[in-house]
Parts: sequence; C-alpha cells; structure tokens
Amino acid sequence: MHRNGAVAASILVCMLVSVFGGFGSPRSAWGASGPDVRAVLQALAERMKDVKTIQTSFTETKRLRMFKHEIVLTGSAFMEKPDRFAWHTRAPMRSALVLKDDKATRWNEDTDRVEAFASDDLFLLKTVIDYARSWFYGSYLPMLDEYSIDVLNLQPLTLEFRPRPNTRPAALLRNVEVRFKADQSYIQSIKFIERNGNQSLIEFTGTVINEALDESVWDVRRGQG
Repeated sequence: MHRNGAVAASILVCMLVSVFGGFGSPRSAWGASGPDVRAVLQALAERMKDVKTIQTSFTETKRLRMFKHEIVLTGSAFMEKPDRFAWHTRAPMRSALVLKDDKATRWNEDTDRVEAFASDDLFLLKTVIDYARSWFYGSYLPMLDEYSIDVLNLQPLTLEFRPRPNTRPAALLRNVEVRFKADQSYIQSIKFIERNGNQSLIEFTGTVINEALDESVWDVRRGQG
C-alpha cells in the first residue's frame, strides 16, 4: 500500500477506520423478548434519512498497546451529501483530510504541504469514507451483511457491531459500539476496538444538522482557521 493509503486507513479507521443520556436495561436482561434489531435499525434510518449536512466537534481518545498513556485528539468533522467529507484535527497537531468532487487531499502543519491521493489509494480512501458516511447517516440495515448487530441499551440507544467472519471489517476490528443522542437524531459517541487491542473512543459535541456549511471547510488548509 502506498504511504497515502496507509495514512488514510489509519486516520479513518480510528475515526470510524464515525450519538445519543442514562442507561437502559442491559442486553442480558431481555432474553428472547429483546428488541427487534431490524426494527430498531429501520427506525434509525427513518429518523436520519433527511440529514443532508453534519458539522460537529470531536474528541478522540486513543489507547494504543505500544504506549502507556492515552493519546487525545480534538477537532471538527463535516459531511455533506452526496460526497463531501472533511476531518480537521486541531490538537495536538493540526492536520486535515478532505474528500470533495472525487478528489482527496491531506495536509499537516509539520510539512505544510497539500498532498493529493494517488488513484489507487483514492479507491481505498473512498471505501473507508463510505463506511464513515454509513455510521453518520444511519445506513445501518445494509451493514447486517458484514456485521452482527445487537442493541445494548435503549436509553440512550447503544448498538454493538461485531464483524462477521471472513468480511473486510473482521480483519481489523473486534467490535464497534455506537451511542446515540437521546432523540436518536445523531451519533453521540463511537468506540472502536481493534483485534490488536488498540481502542479509539470518539465523542461528538456541538453537532449541527442541515445547516449550510462554510465553503472554507472543504479547503484542506483554510478549513483549519
């Protein structure tokens, strides 16, 4: 894999490879009369189907096996249907990744260079970003092909995604836990546990839905302003 592709996978898998107060009854208490997962996913899709734009702040806490301390990153994310995606990290080091009009660029303050993704790496990047869009836009029913999905709690709604054997996610992920805002209109947090033991918890705050986004957010460098 080219260097750009490896960076894309690293950044976005940790994001994804990416909500919603109190805890409800644990899964073990439901038994055979537990909630219909398909009905829950369909209701989510219905609530979130009209989402056209998303802007949110994030705090990502990483626990990597090779380090004793946690790594905390903060920044902002932006999405606009059908195909715009921007992830701006502002601390501890400023960096950005933007997908716009079928072109992807990245930037970081160390090099201060804007770099485009090569065509072969762009395919990988778009595949991973499509996963990200699925999380944020509520497209969960199609995920049943690759994930076993359980409802962990109803208030706040919390879902667990476990990759099915021999699927693409199974090579990397052990499970993903997604928690929604009380009204289930958007994601409050998403937690990834990788097969190698690394963990990433991304918490979203100040989320705004369906408001016009400033054009500067799609500029990989200016969007850091």
